[in-house]
Amino acid sequence: MPLSKMDRVQSLHSFTMHEAFNHEDEGTAHSSATSVVKVIANAKSTFPNLISSHQLARSLKDVLAPHGFSADNTMLGTSFCCDEVCRDLEDELKEVFGQNFHMGGIAGFPFGGNAAYGAMAHHIPNGGNLVICYGPHVGIDYDGVVGKVNRRGHNGSGSCCNTSIGALAYVKAVAEGKIEIRSPAFSDPTDAQ
Repeated sequence: MPLSKMDRVQSLHSFTMHEAFNHEDEGTAHSSATSVVKVIANAKSTFPNLISSHQLARSLKDVLAPHGFSADNTMLGTSFCCDEVCRDLEDELKEVFGQNFHMGGIAGFPFGGNAAYGAMAHHIPNGGNLVICYGPHVGIDYDGVVGKVNRRGHNGSGSCCNTSIGALAYVKAVAEGKIEIRSPAFSDPTDAQ
């Protein structure tokens, strides 16, 4: 059955919200020793060079120290997704470099744009350095499913990163001719990102 004009023309926001949250609270709700082992095994097989947030932050410190980077002379700029699962890495990096200038928005895109970069540049210590760490994230739920994560207070797992998963589905739907692109007005205060 062909889609109506109304069904075919959707904003990225409305489409991704449906796609990202369509399968919330599925799967196992509580962790166990078996589920933790499954998550770790799946993480290592999916991402063979996987290291922990702690290892990444300490390795970055070790690699940059010989080049004069230290907590005293280095500004840390981060652009990770606003999702709470990203805070562990940010916290580990702050342990090494001190407070960060956070630019991250949905899926890790630096939502502040040129204005944020300009402000961050003024925060770099005199004669100092800047380290920028950015990127999206992905979860692995208690069942070992990549792209989902278990969140406190939920009866199962849900998408992680919701927006990246929804955006990918949107791009695929547009490419397959299932929907047409419709951008929200730039002045839409409910959809700044």
